Amino acid sequence: MSMTQTSYSDTELLALEERQLYQFLRDVRPVGEEKSELYAEPTYFHLSYQAMIFCLPEMVREVRGRMTEQELGERTRRVLGRATGLHVSGTPFVAAWAREMWLSLQGGADPTSSTIARVADATVADRDVAEVLRFAYDWGCAYRQDGWAYPSETSGLGGDYRILDEAEAVAIADDAEPVDGDGARDVLALYAALRALSFLMEAETRDALMMHGPYPLAGDRSLVFLECNDLRWSLFPDFPIPGQRWELPDPQFPHPNLSLALVIEGVSFEADRMGTLYASEWAPEKLVAASLLTRGKDEWSDGDLRTIPVADARELTAALDRIQEHMFLQAATWDVRQRVAAAHFQKGLFMLRVLSGAGVERETLDRHFARYEELTAPIWDEWFDHALELGDQLPFYQRLGAFVGGATPTLFTPYR
Repeated sequence: MSMTQTSYSDTELLALEERQLYQFLRDVRPVGEEKSELYAEPTYFHLSYQAMIFCLPEMVREVRGRMTEQELGERTRRVLGRATGLHVSGTPFVAAWAREMWLSLQGGADPTSSTIARVADATVADRDVAEVLRFAYDWGCAYRQDGWAYPSETSGLGGDYRILDEAEAVAIADDAEPVDGDGARDVLALYAALRALSFLMEAETRDALMMHGPYPLAGDRSLVFLECNDLRWSLFPDFPIPGQRWELPDPQFPHPNLSLALVIEGVSFEADRMGTLYASEWAPEKLVAASLLTRGKDEWSDGDLRTIPVADARELTAALDRIQEHMFLQAATWDVRQRVAAAHFQKGLFMLRVLSGAGVERETLDRHFARYEELTAPIWDEWFDHALELGDQLPFYQRLGAFVGGATPTLFTPYR
């Protein structure tokens, strides 16, 4: 579907996000679909979003001080971008959810004020949330190739999530190495190991994963990408987890990030708003060629795209499996408060990845993360035990379930 960017008022953008959220949860991932015995969901989401809503407007101002949303879209529209479709779509997702979370905790909107929440020296108001949604929408329209911020206007799934120019996609496909049956299985084992490790390290979300495509090729072939833009986690040992610290693997994974470019034959795809592709009739024999790609020296650095031999796939899979065991056994021994803390501070990297995608230097990234830590303390003092006790019985999640189930027609409170 070819769409063009539409101009929306603040109220219309909030309504658009509500419609897209409903379609996503209805068609793709039902409420409660992702439950974790390791990371207490939705408790940590709630706590993280409560802090993130103060940081997102600061993130937007930092980016806008350097470039326009159009320029950010052009900068991030590439293989192994440090900010991805997950962040494009996750930004309004978090902002709108967090606004409603704060309102629900405070018994609803104050008709005399547009202030949503106040923590220490920080406040967030409706106008801040509206600007975050506008930033994300304009960035998304510049990031995607069809001038629209979502894969579909009417469904949670669309036909594609394309960010590359056709010529660039074809050039990558032309350079892909043909694979036989054993080679295809090795590449797909790497695919599975990469996804599993990132899912663990991102507290069972998709914060470092991105899929894009399908890019049509000759005949019945297409090119799709699975990418992980963080396999080093350099900030993790500094997370202030009560009584614990992450210990990174030694040796580390040999590459800071990894993209699997897959040439697939006879498979159709759909895409969701977060940059995940869903394949039909998938089987190893459908994979006919592949490239392994990486760039930079760590998760915050830029660099030229480099090719890794496909013959390395089996060795890379073994390394990912070893690292996953090492990292999982740490988190599995922690108590629930420590695991919530680990997940909470991982979630704070969301803003840093957007800023890094805009070329922000490491010193400034550290300052923004320190701000997230600073805001966390008073939020936890007041709300941690409450959120841990109620879990999915928190008022926001009760309302969200009613909204998706059709018991209430709206989720988001109108701006004041």
